[in-house]
Amino acid sequence: MTGDHRAAADDARRSRRLERGVGRLSAAQERAEDSRFDQGLAALRAYAHARGDTLIPDGYLDSDGFPLAAWSTGSTRPSWTG
Repeated sequence: MTGDHRAAADDARRSRRLERGVGRLSAAQERAEDSRFDQGLAALRAYAHARGDTLIPDGYLDSDGFPLAAWSTGSTRPSWTG
C-alpha cells in the first residue's frame, strides 16, 4: 500500500468513526432526554385528564410553560431547556 492509499484508508476509517459517534448521546444527554420525555408525558396526561382528549392546539403551552404542542409532534429537540 502506498502512502497515498494508506492516508486515504486512514481518512476513511476516521470518517466512519465520526459518523458512528455523531448520533450517540452522552449519559447526561440521555438522562435529560428521559427527563424531558417524562415531563412531556405528565403534561400530556394532565391535558387529557382536564379536557378529555389529546387534541392539542398548535402552540399550546401548559401552565408550567412546557411546549406540549411542539413536544407532542416531536418538533422540539434538546434545544428547549425549560
